Amino acid sequence: RKWYYLMADIRLDILPIHQLRGLMGEVKYILDEIAAGQPDLEIINAWTTHKDAARDFIFDGTWNEIKTIQSSSDYITISSIEQLESTSDGKLIVFHMEKMSPEFNGYSLNPLVEEILNSFALESDRDLFLDKLAQAKYAYSEIYDNYVYNVVKTEKYRVADNFPRFRHDDLPRGIVKVKYEIELSVIEKFKE
Repeated sequence: RKWYYLMADIRLDILPIHQLRGLMGEVKYILDEIAAGQPDLEIINAWTTHKDAARDFIFDGTWNEIKTIQSSSDYITISSIEQLESTSDGKLIVFHMEKMSPEFNGYSLNPLVEEILNSFALESDRDLFLDKLAQAKYAYSEIYDNYVYNVVKTEKYRVADNFPRFRHDDLPRGIVKVKYEIELSVIEKFKE
């Protein structure tokens, strides 16, 4: 693990800010679920970090899509039809975050990752988590310590049949890719 961090710190490229915030939301979700008593290996195995994955976490019979937005934003962006399209109900989890100064006692990616790594009892679980992080294009860099966020609030929405979303069946023939935004006030009735 020490070699991984040493070699990873040599990388000069870091995640773009929108990917950094997205990954922070996913890692924060993992940490919250572990703290709530969910089996850590189940959560890590459900995490779909490859770029072609439709949703962020796929469990047996359900799924979770994580969105991380600025605290002042009143909408979320859905980047593909597949993100909310499923035959089973799922959850949309929205982290409202505010960028803070590096001195603020908030969340930054490196300590979140380290906290999860320290929570695993087995080395194989740590390795699996590190593999998932690598798939998400994360490698340790001190630069990430400058990106500190305050989680203003977390909202969970049940995505069921009447949730406002596009499905492939809704689209005219020939349209293969759709990116759209959902106003949060409209989905208030789906909040858990």
